Amino acid sequence: MTDTKQALRSTARLPLLTAMALTAGLTAMPAAATNYTVTTADDNIAVDGAISLREAVTAASTNATVGDARRAKPASTRLRLAR
Repeated sequence: MTDTKQALRSTARLPLLTAMALTAGLTAMPAAATNYTVTTADDNIAVDGAISLREAVTAASTNATVGDARRAKPASTRLRLAR
């Protein structure tokens, strides 16, 4: 095979390799974070329409629904205190 043909074959693979690299990067993106907004100062675990700090921390650390705090996504978790 001549050098010109080999160079053309290598150049033809470049778009395919670029597409593969971009696809690999997109699939490796982390999932969205789970956000908990603490809406009560009560220290309880109950399904009462409010999320306590205890519910938020427990749900985030156990990856389970606790009271009104839904199950956390495995990526990252953010806790926010409401005023």
